[in-house]
Amino acid sequence: MSRLEDLAGRLDDAQLTRRPTTPEPELSLADAYTVQSLVVQRRLGRGERRAGLRLGRVDDPAVPASAGGFAGGRLTDRMLLQAGAVDLGQHLQPSARAALVFRLRERLGPGGTPTGALAAVGAIAAAIEITDGRFRDSESRLCDLVADNLGCAGLIIGPWRSSEIDPSNLGVVFNVNGRPQDIASTAAVLIKARPGL
Repeated sequence: MSRLEDLAGRLDDAQLTRRPTTPEPELSLADAYTVQSLVVQRRLGRGERRAGLRLGRVDDPAVPASAGGFAGGRLTDRMLLQAGAVDLGQHLQPSARAALVFRLRERLGPGGTPTGALAAVGAIAAAIEITDGRFRDSESRLCDLVADNLGCAGLIIGPWRSSEIDPSNLGVVFNVNGRPQDIASTAAVLIKARPGL
């Protein structure tokens, strides 16, 4: 078994047992994406299905310019949660934040443009994203984050809205137990998201 396969197995076990694992030193970005793919393959082998991609904006010189400053993670159908109470006890280090979700009406291929990607959007929804960390004592290195699938753990998607609605400057209020915890605008998200999309 290679060290990348070993790390993928440890990350998968950490998610299943809720016991964190240790990062792999000297992991390259390419190695990290290989580990991420191996972890997702394990989930698919248990019957989960691919459900989408997550983009995370990162400021790290390790991310190639062609990636637009984004790192990618993968979502499965088991990560799609129903609105209501969420059992955070099934995670190690959960956190939640507001997110904007795009549903594409057609598949995007290589060599696309931001304008073409936006034209392919069929619907938009607000969501609550739950992230988790499966590493113990991680220094939040980019390669660790990528190997850990960008912390993808759960997504609660609100009602889908027509892509004809202009989402460029909508108010976002993130409530916890009925009290506002964060207030922002979709403008900050979309300015950063267009190159990644």
